[in-house]
Amino acid sequence: MNSPTKNKCSHHSGNKTMESSQLNPGDTVIPLADLVVKAAIISGSINSAMITWKFNQSWWLALAAFVIGAVVCWFLARHIGSLVFPATQFDDVFVVKTGSSAIPLTLKATFIGSSTALIFCGLLYAFILGGSSLFVSTWVIVTLISLIVGGLWGMLSALL
Repeated sequence: MNSPTKNKCSHHSGNKTMESSQLNPGDTVIPLADLVVKAAIISGSINSAMITWKFNQSWWLALAAFVIGAVVCWFLARHIGSLVFPATQFDDVFVVKTGSSAIPLTLKATFIGSSTALIFCGLLYAFILGGSSLFVSTWVIVTLISLIVGGLWGMLSALL
């Protein structure tokens, strides 16, 4: 299994030291904090647009919700991604080499991003809908979309 490594420097994790020598020049890598952000943007924009469409049947409102969901989830996930996969003082970032052994780490990153969108969209629509029965069906839709987007994006990121 690929371990996340710091780009350009060694990373000390407990008693383990992972050297950047695991990566070779020309290797394709995935920056994990960026993956958190991308998954949140995709999931948040899709969730916001679909839920807005479900309740308003307006393309303009759905488009506005798509953009707002993407921007808000980008802002939130940018901070969450840097907390989970922090950069060093030298701006070295956590990366993982692409391939099937990267799937567990890319799934972790994308599920964190998708969960960010899930929480944002869920709280937003809980506030809008109050305690209505529509909230339950909305929460199920948001959860399913977030899990599907996170899983697909994590698998594709590792393998492509």
